[in-house]
Amino acid sequence: MAQFTDIEGTVWIVDVTVWTIKQLRAKLGVELERAGDSDEESKHILSRIFIDPVFLCDVLFVVCEKQAEKNGIDDEAFASVMKGKVLADARKALIEALINFSQSDGKAEVIRRGAELMSRSQQLVIGETLKKLNDPKTEAFMENDIRRGLSDLFSNLLDRSE
Repeated sequence: MAQFTDIEGTVWIVDVTVWTIKQLRAKLGVELERAGDSDEESKHILSRIFIDPVFLCDVLFVVCEKQAEKNGIDDEAFASVMKGKVLADARKALIEALINFSQSDGKAEVIRRGAELMSRSQQLVIGETLKKLNDPKTEAFMENDIRRGLSDLFSNLLDRSE
């Protein structure tokens, strides 16, 4: 069974069942079981899991809500222990649970492949962004832009003072 550990050491079991699907629909209006479907709305479910930590946390809280209730943990307390590597591990656990849930309808491989592509895309964007940020031309451009902005600001201030 899929699981992750939060920053306080609590182990959360992530299991997507028909009950959790019903709860996600009722509480968040999210049809998680449609991840992997071909319509536009369904395509965005996986991407939101990867790019929106608040969405991910909301979904996970509903999925783990019974455990949270047993431990006296509310939505705020749950979200407060979700950051950094915990979010990445929790995302992996949710994807694994969704794949397990989707075995019967054949979408498991679509979800697995979609998650792999989303993960690789994120890493590619981060890598390319770091290359640009570490490029001396970028630093020179930013410095020139700041100098130009400050020059314009001081020119406007001097014009007003006359």
